[in-house]
Amino acid sequence: MKITPIVSDYPVEIKRIVTTSEGRLQVVIETDCADDDGRLQAHRLLELQRGTALLTLIPGNNEVSAAKETQSTA
Repeated sequence: MKITPIVSDYPVEIKRIVTTSEGRLQVVIETDCADDDGRLQAHRLLELQRGTALLTLIPGNNEVSAAKETQSTA
């Protein structure tokens, strides 16, 4: 049985989002991997790139609680 890595609560900075001429979306992120948890999360991201993953983005500034409220009422 293959265990799927989970990446959660991993603070990243979105550097660029583009669409390709083939209709695909590309997201470039940047983060600090200075501690053990950061390195583990980065490793899990590398494992996820081999397949399909679900992605949820939540603002990491003061708007986090507002984003969660919007999601729960939608």
